[in-house]
Amino acid sequence: MPLVSGQLAALPAGTLEEIEARNALDRQLRAFVDGLKPTITTGAFKLDNSPLTQLTFGIVSSFSVWSRGTDVRAKVSDNKLAADPAPRALQMVVLNWSPWGYQSKSTRRWNKAAFFRPFAGVAFSPDIGLSVGASFMVLSNFGANIGYAHLLITQPAAGLELGTNLAEKLPQEEGGGFRYSDELRRDPLRRGSRHALFMGFSYNFK
Repeated sequence: MPLVSGQLAALPAGTLEEIEARNALDRQLRAFVDGLKPTITTGAFKLDNSPLTQLTFGIVSSFSVWSRGTDVRAKVSDNKLAADPAPRALQMVVLNWSPWGYQSKSTRRWNKAAFFRPFAGVAFSPDIGLSVGASFMVLSNFGANIGYAHLLITQPAAGLELGTNLAEKLPQEEGGGFRYSDELRRDPLRRGSRHALFMGFSYNFK
């Protein structure tokens, strides 16, 4: 305030009115200065020392681009064994493994550390089976998947083939009973397997 005080002292004060005017100006300046307050900025932050995520579960919806196997998928329809070609769509639950780990809480989009993830899973539709492959995380919860699946299917039991009529009976001269045993007619299918290569997309849980 030295500069302001000097300016006030230089004001004329020869009369009572000039003295009162200078004193009023002085009071106003002091009131203004007393009203000045510092600007205080506040904030808060939180440190979360969470462990790196390496294992996550996901659901894969995929398309079989290649399917092979000597076993033929079959079903029973109207007491006959009929071919039952498997649909191309495969659904499975998988467990992803991130070798380098990543911070799942801070990951919102693409993450280099979590981009490549091998996985193993269990197929549940259209058949039960096991799967392995690789997932490429394009976003925090979504990935592109490629892999191999070993699927368990139902095929005709030994001694039966596609087109077999389980209700067929023997000619009268041969006894007239059912051509196939009660056991085969009750359970005409047995386990087989197919191999498939698939591509698809996954939704992964954090």
